[in-house]
Amino acid sequence: LQMSALSLSALFVNSYINSYGVTASAVTGVGNKIGLLMSIVTFAFSTAGGSMVGQNFGAGKFDRIRRIILIALAINLSLAAVLTVIVLASPEAVFSLFNREPEVLEMARSYAPIIVLNFFGFASRSPFIALINGLGHAKLNLLIGLMDGIVARIGLSMLLGLACGMGYPVFALLFAVILSAVYYLYARIGFGENKQGATDRMLRISVPEDLEYAGMFDDLMEEYTERSKLVQVKTTNLGSINRLSYEVTLKNADTEKAFLDALRCRNGNLEISLTARTEAPSEL
Repeated sequence: LQMSALSLSALFVNSYINSYGVTASAVTGVGNKIGLLMSIVTFAFSTAGGSMVGQNFGAGKFDRIRRIILIALAINLSLAAVLTVIVLASPEAVFSLFNREPEVLEMARSYAPIIVLNFFGFASRSPFIALINGLGHAKLNLLIGLMDGIVARIGLSMLLGLACGMGYPVFALLFAVILSAVYYLYARIGFGENKQGATDRMLRISVPEDLEYAGMFDDLMEEYTERSKLVQVKTTNLGSINRLSYEVTLKNADTEKAFLDALRCRNGNLEISLTARTEAPSEL
């Protein structure tokens, strides 16, 4: 569905550009090829970053997730800045690598700012797509794809195109800046996020098989968690150990160590793990 929306929007935008003539279509084609260089790099960072975010989210290493996003963003923006200097310094030379027609080269300088906007759009979008994919927000990713394909590409191409065509380029630029600011604020405030998810954990406690574990940890769960639920009991180590799996929501993420220390005193210092909860527990 997402790819269909993107294909439909590309078809509409191309038909809209083609109405301005062969030269405009050729210039746009060259611009897309130049932008593809940035797109390939940012897509690689998005894919690799998504895997790294997912691994660290599962391990509960949230500080590393921030570092991954910031480093990917810094590298992408640095590459975008370098490509911007090259394109703006000599757009005709860059365009001539793909098309040497005089009409195309003449329009290259006026089209260069659009390429620059694409560079920084790709650079800033990629790390946050990696974050969404790594955290497993498939629905949000689908929504962004539909917004990108239908609302942004089709709607904005008409609105900004008409604004520039009527002699209001400043209005078009101002609207684009405002929209980018709204998108940035949306990402920063985390509207629609599951705030509870920051303290959701999967707790696994190993206890001796002859230990009566029913109600054994209830007082600790009440002290350190907002809610807890025993979802699985499994025997390990040839039946000598029971592994209890709980879904818990901590009252305060800063009390993790105190919680673990209290649990260790109850289970005889056997293995305990407390990880970020992404899905129901499963065992091979």
